[in-house]
Amino acid sequence: MSRNLIDLHPEVHWRAKRWLEWNEQAGCPVLIYRTLATFPEQQALYEQGRTTPGPPCRHDGKSWPIGTCPKHPLGATITDAQAGESYHNYGAALDGVPLVDGKPDWDDLRKFHVMGELGEDLGFQWGGRWPHRKDYPHLQFTFGFTVHELRTFYEFGGLPRVWAEITVKNEKNKWP
Repeated sequence: MSRNLIDLHPEVHWRAKRWLEWNEQAGCPVLIYRTLATFPEQQALYEQGRTTPGPPCRHDGKSWPIGTCPKHPLGATITDAQAGESYHNYGAALDGVPLVDGKPDWDDLRKFHVMGELGEDLGFQWGGRWPHRKDYPHLQFTFGFTVHELRTFYEFGGLPRVWAEITVKNEKNKWP
């Protein structure tokens, strides 16, 4: 799994760089911890908490170590997206966490809101707005394509084909 901005589609790459700058200027530095994910990497994340151990779950006011939660014996799930169902699989998404004194701060939702809103100002969709399962660290740029359309392109030419289709559509529409 990549953390490198260079692994993002060039249009997403420059927006991510600008987003990092804007967060820094807002006093909310960010660590990007996930960009491009292969299909097997995405599937492995999906399996966590379902068929393989995931992280400890946190609910009902406490953290439940693996094997102790009656609702989630294998721990928390990481994602609802299987292989091919995530914009990460196509270089069009990134995940970031705010930094405090150089360390990730997973608990300050206020900072995630700053990050998400700055991302939206650059045209990203922010996972913190999702109605079902909030994904505060997540930003994606769809270019008007569904993941199912991107997967079809991928099946007929891999990531180069996906990026070619995105580039053609991007040139036609000149996204904001």
